Amino acid sequence: MPVRIIGCGNSDRGDDAAGLLVARRLRTLGVEACGVQVIEQSGESFSLLDSWTGFEDVILVDATVPHGLPGKVRVWNAHADTLPEAFSPCSTHGFGVREAVELARALNRLPQTLLIYGIEGKDFSPGASPSPEVEFAVETVTKRIVMPMSSPLIQAPQNLGSQNLLFGAEPQSSRDLRGKMSTESTRREFLKLCTAGLAAGAAAESAPAWAWTGSANPGEITVWVSDEKRRFEQASPLAWRQGAGQPSAEIIALDPEKKFQEILGFGAAFTDAACYMFSRLPSSSRESLFHELFHPSELGLNVCRTCIGASDYSTELYSFDEGEPDPDLKRFSVDHDRAYILPSLRQARQENPDMFLFSTPWSPPGWMKSNGSMLGGCMGKRHYASYAQYFLKFLQAYADEGVSIQAVTSQNEVDTDQDGRMPACLWGQEYEIEFVKEHLGPVLRANGIPAKIWLLDHNYNLWGRAICELDDPGVREYANAVAWHGYAGGASMASKVHDAHPDVEMHWTEGGPDYTQPDYATDWAKWGHVFTGALRNWCQSITGWNLALDEQGRPNIGPFPCGGVVTIHSQTKEITRSGQYWAFAHFSRLIHRGAHRFDSQGVLANVDHVACENSDGQRVLVLSNTAAARPVVLRMDPMMAELTLESNSLTTLTWK
Repeated sequence: MPVRIIGCGNSDRGDDAAGLLVARRLRTLGVEACGVQVIEQSGESFSLLDSWTGFEDVILVDATVPHGLPGKVRVWNAHADTLPEAFSPCSTHGFGVREAVELARALNRLPQTLLIYGIEGKDFSPGASPSPEVEFAVETVTKRIVMPMSSPLIQAPQNLGSQNLLFGAEPQSSRDLRGKMSTESTRREFLKLCTAGLAAGAAAESAPAWAWTGSANPGEITVWVSDEKRRFEQASPLAWRQGAGQPSAEIIALDPEKKFQEILGFGAAFTDAACYMFSRLPSSSRESLFHELFHPSELGLNVCRTCIGASDYSTELYSFDEGEPDPDLKRFSVDHDRAYILPSLRQARQENPDMFLFSTPWSPPGWMKSNGSMLGGCMGKRHYASYAQYFLKFLQAYADEGVSIQAVTSQNEVDTDQDGRMPACLWGQEYEIEFVKEHLGPVLRANGIPAKIWLLDHNYNLWGRAICELDDPGVREYANAVAWHGYAGGASMASKVHDAHPDVEMHWTEGGPDYTQPDYATDWAKWGHVFTGALRNWCQSITGWNLALDEQGRPNIGPFPCGGVVTIHSQTKEITRSGQYWAFAHFSRLIHRGAHRFDSQGVLANVDHVACENSDGQRVLVLSNTAAARPVVLRMDPMMAELTLESNSLTTLTWK
């Protein structure tokens, strides 16, 4: 009995055509030549029942109602899952897919296998064209369905060249497939692989089309790409081969036996501004976005920053004890954070219970400073004891709210006051040394607070200061980590600190996109270069700047045009993703906590590379290409593999 694939929809209503587009793409690729029947349907219930009657295995693709994540793909197994009540977006479906499934269940007329792909749409208005997000999803769903054809059991014709089915190239004719796949045994192998793979996807948490991470066959190299046409999209797998003969391109040499630092993770900052933007979303959209950002099965962000009081990305200027001098901190309160910051942190921890949070002040309360204001200025030494208690009260108050903090930095950007234009505070080197070793460290230890202390939290070019602070035995008793920003200096400067103090941890703690730049949404390769530099110079974590801002980089009380990892439109609440978001996908989805960086060597113009091995033995190589397309050769003695890096691309490879 052949497989039947049903594409549902209305081609005159924009994204409602998603299912039809998948069906047409599958026909173009020639899948009907291998015993798969592809039909198009309006999605009306009784017609659907008739269309799958007599078929043991059915795959159905349809558009679903919008929830703020256009292009997201969800998969349901009709025998195990119940479709949501709001499934089909257009009334023309009437008595539609969900009702057909429930009716078939009641009448015992479900096929043996019925897997349903729902592609979230964006625009269903009459006469509209499919949105770019849905077009991406159509290609990805198509590839999921044809992926079994890349199995060694069912090879696509060799004369299709390097642009085979998985890249969406047109087969020369259906005879190409038919010659390889026309037998019943081969068709059954295809069916077995197809339904098994899709069933695994259905059982997993729902994932965006651009974020599917199906595993490769043993011995293969799985490939994900972001480039002009793709967003973290799975591409055709590669294969290792014996490394005989002359390499065809420049080599990147890999040595998994030579390992370096352990990886803590990746994330961004829960600024007051970001949490405010999250609070403006409908609860269903916020829940979906948090799942996408933090759940380990999706982007998996797990090392995130919070602000101790206001930063330059806040709705207002505030500390936890503002006003007249209050050395006993009788006025201390985190009430401001209870409105939307603490709820955001709790919700993120629900999605990812292993979330590591570190917290940073941009300024002490104004009365602790020489200028009496949170804007610019420097710390008053006479208030060190009160300020250490301020940290203690913050950590205790957050713990009481169910949000434990794992580390603190003594000050954001110790070496600038930003000309008094935003919350900031100068801390001289001797000031930070004295505060950490004589006040903050002893107070946290005496009160049983396990939070770590990270030093500096400023640019690479302050590497000399970092070494000097770590040279102080009193500082080292309480602090064993340096936090870096990348706004000045180069990542190699962090290695100078490692060379002087090899046991010290390194963390990259701030950097975000500029929403005014024309490549804000497409600069993934640039961020790949930045992240790779930090990892190759001993950083154990990468934490970006604001998780979310609006389309004009707001809320903002500072002078800079920063954008969010995601943008939430202030009026429509539409969510869009930055180039930095896609860069994070290539790292955070595949390099897991506990991984170790291993050696990768090769100087290639405009190409950066970093390799890690996860604790389960999976190896990950991330390649950033900021220039034109070029071939590269990977050598992991005695094996080699060849691939082409597209222009302005990020490519991540995994294998065991």
